[in-house]
Amino acid sequence: MSGKARRDADHTCTQERQGKYGRALRGLGIAMTSTFRPSVALVLTLASAVALAGCLGAEGQIEAKSINLAYDGDQSGTHEARGACDSEGTLTGSGTITDGSVRVRVLDGSGNTRFDQTYMQDFTLAMQDISGASGTWKITGQRAGDDLVGDQFQGSYSITQRC
Repeated sequence: MSGKARRDADHTCTQERQGKYGRALRGLGIAMTSTFRPSVALVLTLASAVALAGCLGAEGQIEAKSINLAYDGDQSGTHEARGACDSEGTLTGSGTITDGSVRVRVLDGSGNTRFDQTYMQDFTLAMQDISGASGTWKITGQRAGDDLVGDQFQGSYSITQRC
């Protein structure tokens, strides 16, 4: 086979491969070139990775959504965190409060209070089951200083709702 005939045959073969694999790869955002010849296994692996990205945790379990409210400082005040949740979840957290208190409230998707607790010392909140209306849930932390002395809040805490 002459050099020209072989180049023509290679070109035809490359065009056939581009037609066969090119449509699938273009759907994944991969451009087909004459030097890139993917195997079927590569195409299936890439497609699987794209389809499952962000859905699986370390042990292959579907990851739950979470809302986290955290603070570390020496100011009184209020802050909140919001997130979409279904009707059930768990609440966990901990904190170290050296002065003052923090009131932690959780409102469900309908705005109903599902958790309301005030902490004035170090605390641990271990896997509190929580349920309510699905929708946008809100965790609020209201920090207050010591009323007797007039100090600002001092401490840190982190509250997480997994839903």
